Amino acid sequence: MIKVFSKIEKIIFENMKAVETIEYWQKFFNGIVDENFEIDQSVDIEVHNEIKNFVSSLNEVIKDEKFHFEEIFYSLEEHLKNKTFSINKNQIGAIEFFSLKNFKQNKKIVFILGLDEKSDIYKKENSLNIIKLNDIANEQDNQRSSFLRVILLTENKLILSLENKNQSEYAFSIILKELLSYLDNNFLINNEKFSKLNIFYHPLLSIDKKYFSKGNRHFMKIYFEAAQKYYCNCPVLNKSKAVTNEIDTLIKISDIRKFLKNPIKYYFQNVLKIYLEEEIGDTELALSYLDKYKILEDTKDYELENILNFLEKKSHLPVGPFSQIEKENLKKQYDLQLENLNYLNLKKHDFFTIDFNSKVSDYEKSFDPIIIDIEGKSYVLTGSVENISYKGILQNSEMDYFNIFKNVLDISLVKDISDKFQNNLIFLKSKKIKTFSDINRNESLKNILIYYIKFSKRPSFLIHNWFNPILKNNRELLSKAVDNTFSYKDNFIDPYMKLYIDTFEKPELAEILNDLQRYVKPICDVFPEMK
Repeated sequence: MIKVFSKIEKIIFENMKAVETIEYWQKFFNGIVDENFEIDQSVDIEVHNEIKNFVSSLNEVIKDEKFHFEEIFYSLEEHLKNKTFSINKNQIGAIEFFSLKNFKQNKKIVFILGLDEKSDIYKKENSLNIIKLNDIANEQDNQRSSFLRVILLTENKLILSLENKNQSEYAFSIILKELLSYLDNNFLINNEKFSKLNIFYHPLLSIDKKYFSKGNRHFMKIYFEAAQKYYCNCPVLNKSKAVTNEIDTLIKISDIRKFLKNPIKYYFQNVLKIYLEEEIGDTELALSYLDKYKILEDTKDYELENILNFLEKKSHLPVGPFSQIEKENLKKQYDLQLENLNYLNLKKHDFFTIDFNSKVSDYEKSFDPIIIDIEGKSYVLTGSVENISYKGILQNSEMDYFNIFKNVLDISLVKDISDKFQNNLIFLKSKKIKTFSDINRNESLKNILIYYIKFSKRPSFLIHNWFNPILKNNRELLSKAVDNTFSYKDNFIDPYMKLYIDTFEKPELAEILNDLQRYVKPICDVFPEMK
């Protein structure tokens, strides 16, 4: 399956910059569907038919007009989104159903359904029960108690719902009437009763005109536009976008950083949308490496002792004697960090974050997004750089060429932000500082972006164990490094690299060297220290 998608991805990648007629795009999409898919399920048939309908509908657009691939593909995506839906595996289980009696955990958003007078949420008392003693809880008391518990366990939003299929007057349940009566008698919002502002009467149809009337409180422009797209026979293709004017492309700094750090993982997560389950250890015996890293990161803002006390109260530390063992291990690591910082004449409070986003409120540490022009197209970089001091950028790792390379983005971003800032990468574990000479910020960011854009839709093999041979353009060393990885002889192999090894064939050495040398060399040339 992955090989099929990789083949399609390659075809799409080759046509990504194409500007062609509608007739060309009709043949293009029909060819992809007919050559790569067999229809064997009703859902597949539905999707297949929708793609065919989309392609047919393109006849309604002027045929001699030319469109970019991105515009056609965007329209196809929107068309399919409106006609089909899918459930991400991470969303399964996000919605849970409980009876009132069994609802016992805090939830951010809670819906209580069926609050009409016919519901059994608040049953009428049998007349024979009236003679029972008042201090004995009856069914109504239990239901009221469960209802109040749900309200108290709701963290953000509580939505109460009832349905009226007959379009007659709404009949609220007794418990809902009690709640609204209490709120109306005790709270006013802008001199209005609570119920007047918080009860919404929805029509039965999602396309009812009440939703799209400007004077109506339910009106939302985005829903109206979505309805227009859904019920329009032809895709919405903006003729002005078919011309050659390129619009700015927004790129997150964090995405480039993830790509430089682990391009194979980036390929699976951001391109193929495949996420591996995190390897979680037994939290009753030991903390995971990720948990330890997060705790030590938090020590920049809080004292370790306070963090550990808080985690212990929340039962997030191992149990019994293992808790003390983990505390002592963390304390040793924390003390080592402080010792290394002291060796480098730094303190943990020397570090701050810089945002390249003009909307951030702290203007002293906020700068406008960075705009880089490549081949007539503007790319806007937004995001932040953390762990900055005026002596350089801190990295909690050993100093080697790959760790230097994956941080050239940050060192380029902060260049020229202040005369006080030194162009250094500070490697805490090694207690070493890498100083960079004069850097051409714009040229460096441009080269990094070109590399990122080139490989943002296909895998780059510039991984830690292969970096030095690629940088040195040494085919013999690269061959050995690739063989070691694919035969699992490396000391550590990333889970996503394991998945790649199990799924794909070994890449050709010439392809790796020719491809990467062309894009990596210009980045390193801006940094003489990388040669």
